[in-house]
Amino acid sequence: MSHPVTRRTLLGAGAAGLALAACGRAVRTPASGSARPVTLMLDWYPNADHAGIYGAVAQGAFTKQGLAVDIQTPSSTTDQIKLVGTGKVDFAVSYEPDLLLARAQGVPVQAVFAVVQEPLNCVIALQSSGITHPAELQGKKVGTSGTPGDTAILDSVVRADGGDPTKVQNVNVGFNLVQAVLGGQVDAIVGGYWNWEAVEIAQAGHPVNVMRLDRWGVPTYDELVVIAEASTVQNNPGLVRAFSAALAAGTSYAAGHPAAVLQALLKANPSLSQPLVQKSLQDLGPAWNASGGGYGYMDPQAWSAFGAWMLREKWLPSAVDTAAAMTDADLPKA
Repeated sequence: MSHPVTRRTLLGAGAAGLALAACGRAVRTPASGSARPVTLMLDWYPNADHAGIYGAVAQGAFTKQGLAVDIQTPSSTTDQIKLVGTGKVDFAVSYEPDLLLARAQGVPVQAVFAVVQEPLNCVIALQSSGITHPAELQGKKVGTSGTPGDTAILDSVVRADGGDPTKVQNVNVGFNLVQAVLGGQVDAIVGGYWNWEAVEIAQAGHPVNVMRLDRWGVPTYDELVVIAEASTVQNNPGLVRAFSAALAAGTSYAAGHPAAVLQALLKANPSLSQPLVQKSLQDLGPAWNASGGGYGYMDPQAWSAFGAWMLREKWLPSAVDTAAAMTDADLPKA
């Protein structure tokens, strides 16, 4: 599989968003007479990042919790926060930075489960470029989608390595990050994931050097989180607990049964490359419990540090109460 866009660069994409919606198939867990209908909107088309969700489907964990879950794919990656915030879907997969931005804008959403407990976004360069660490980006062209987040990340990692961000040429390549680096338009890219775009490029015969953000000055954060409307969290904790318990069980199942989850993902999205998903699942495993706090856990201190970094880097327009932006209260007990 080859795709021209990353999750974060889909923001605002019109035709690209419509193409995204066509990639995935809606999955519904079997409903019994007493099952509670629940809608879950993904952040992107079904892929290895959603292993815990499709592990829960394969294992029947949602059904065991009395939930009939309708898994939907968004038409663009801005949809899920808006739909959760207005109560049109129950849960959605989103990103910690996007959630904090939404909270700064007054959208009443809250993170209830960390799907991936460390950054997946990274700097990717072809090995043939000779670039192995961020300071070497000085005097080079780096492809970004043109978002404030990409600029904040790029500046931060270069500074952390003792470099001068003003000496890096930030090239807005829109949604064509992978094509830009493969075509020699840029020397490196920011916005791809080390478990997906980096693997995809390498499997296409182009070995890469990956610079992980949390190893170069960016505070660690939860790349993917499940969000709910704040009133749902407050008024229906039983629903949140049931959903979180099913997702934790599904993640545990994915860790122990990667072949079964691989098949569940390929069934949900037949356009996926099996070798890509297989390698991505293998690489992702440690990120499901990177914090050591258990599946779904979100570290309040890490959220505070990341929110402060976003504000410092002018990615956030104003300070956000990160403690109110997330809750571990409804996670299954370790």
